[in-house]
Amino acid sequence: MLLVLLALLAAACSATSSALGLTLKQIGSLAAVVTGVQLPLTLLSGILLPLSLGPSWLRVLGHLNPMYYAVQASRSLAAGSVVTGTVGIGFLVTGAAAALALWWGTRSYQHAMELSLELLTSSTKIYHRAATAGRPRLVELDVSRSRRRCDMTSTSQPVIAFLGLGRMGRPMAMNLVRAGFHVRVWNRTLSKTSDFAAVGGVPAATPADATRGADVVITMLTDGPAVRAAMSGTGPESGLAGAHKGQIWVQMSTVGVAWTERLASDAAARRVTFVDAPVSGSEGPATTGDLVILASGATGAADADAGVRDTLAPVFAALGRSTVWLGAAGAGTSAKLVLNNLLVDLVEVTAEALTFAKGLELDPAAVVELLGQTPLGSPYTVQKARAMIAGDFRPAFALKHAVKDAGLAVDAARASDTRLALTEALLPSWRSAESNGHADDDLSVVYAAGRS
Repeated sequence: MLLVLLALLAAACSATSSALGLTLKQIGSLAAVVTGVQLPLTLLSGILLPLSLGPSWLRVLGHLNPMYYAVQASRSLAAGSVVTGTVGIGFLVTGAAAALALWWGTRSYQHAMELSLELLTSSTKIYHRAATAGRPRLVELDVSRSRRRCDMTSTSQPVIAFLGLGRMGRPMAMNLVRAGFHVRVWNRTLSKTSDFAAVGGVPAATPADATRGADVVITMLTDGPAVRAAMSGTGPESGLAGAHKGQIWVQMSTVGVAWTERLASDAAARRVTFVDAPVSGSEGPATTGDLVILASGATGAADADAGVRDTLAPVFAALGRSTVWLGAAGAGTSAKLVLNNLLVDLVEVTAEALTFAKGLELDPAAVVELLGQTPLGSPYTVQKARAMIAGDFRPAFALKHAVKDAGLAVDAARASDTRLALTEALLPSWRSAESNGHADDDLSVVYAAGRS
């Protein structure tokens, strides 16, 4: 009987959602479809509970609420997006699979959760028309992030001030908005904040307007001077002017060791908790929420420090696929410099290897294919080598930022009585390429710039 009921409801939901051709302006219709999905779960719980199958079933059914996925999907769509009938079908499959798993005797909460999430990802595809691209694009919900968010038990989320909407900051701030946080955004070019209002963000005219009353402040700006100008500048408009005791400042820009120490001192003077948390990853991972967060600070055993990490856990979960806590504030920046120093060195030796291959009259493309079949060919190395050969220098990591980070790494090495011989050697030619019109190209452009 239950299977028949589910089949009938599946047909009804499919027909309804396909006929509606839902848009964001028709979110009420989407809610109606999702209500149809919730109905079999409600009926099943009404049948199963009298059978004394245990109170844990209520907890499972409550957490498997398809409305959660409706909200997540709707927030991910740009204005004018279209949700096809597959949304209703996908939500129904998710709810039905979870209910059937329960009916068949799966008493494991985690198993039922993961089963429904995997089925959601495999069955639900959302086609929407991007407002700027003007053509259909296929988007799939991220199961890993859905699972992380289902683990969030707190009903109150922190208010976030996000300063800096550049190539990295913009997608990061957008992911926080889509995750359901109350986000105030500020950028030196105010026009970059305007479209956040359409998706639930709150544009702020000044850093102080963004930070005033916020629980968490995130800075993602170009360099140390830019961060300090926004947060610690003189006058009532700076970010710290709107700060309060106990506020958490998460500094995610790559600014180097010396600047991190200065900014931490500025925070301490205002009794603001400073967390140094640069990220590993470029614009692509920032957009998909797959960054690796190199966090440091809040290292004490006090309850306050534990509370800081608890507060930041859902924030970091919305931004990245993993967070590594590395020690006292400043350790995150040190780790970021180590990683980016390795990155620029890899790009340099890759460009040199391809130039060497050409000099020996070898086909560089064949060399790259050979490289991919050896332990030397890391995915990053092969990816950059192919981009070099194709002349595709669209920026994932702009040369100007790579040069800045390489310089910061050299400075930090010298301060610690270490020498980075390869990085020191490449910097003059990279700076020359930067000044010759390639600053905004991807760092892989060094293959084409200034090499015979």
